[in-house]
Amino acid sequence: MADHRLELDEVNSKLEVVTSRSIEVRRNCETQEVTIERLKRQLSDAVQKVARLEDLQEENEALKNRCRQLREEVCRERALRDPKLNDFLSLEARVSEVESNYRDKSDELRKIIVARNRVDVERDEAAEVGKWKRKFYARNRELETFRSELDDIIATLEELQRSIAA
Repeated sequence: MADHRLELDEVNSKLEVVTSRSIEVRRNCETQEVTIERLKRQLSDAVQKVARLEDLQEENEALKNRCRQLREEVCRERALRDPKLNDFLSLEARVSEVESNYRDKSDELRKIIVARNRVDVERDEAAEVGKWKRKFYARNRELETFRSELDDIIATLEELQRSIAA
């Protein structure tokens, strides 16, 4: 009887250890879920900010183009009054055209680089999410293993209680 009592106490202490470990694993899983949700929100916010920045850049370019057009109109009006100014303005127009082409190509290159970087970031983020999912599933498997061990211990305890009762 004392042996059964000693064995029962030992199983109870193991049950307490398993229960505390199970609670710890569950708490870790919940923490990881909260972290994943926070990272998803941050990613969503960053994507929205990038889209807004791109919209503002396009709007800024449109405004710059409009200012350029207005300046050109003013220059044309002046050129009608002075032939020397007309020659100068034609040269200035050519320089402006070359600068505009340069800016357009620079902007196009910048957009290509931004798009490439965005793809790289999205790929990295997808890899990070995959890594966290694998960790999460590994923790879940560990928890399931714990649960099955706990079920085995409970079954053993129930058997011992039946044998003591009998």
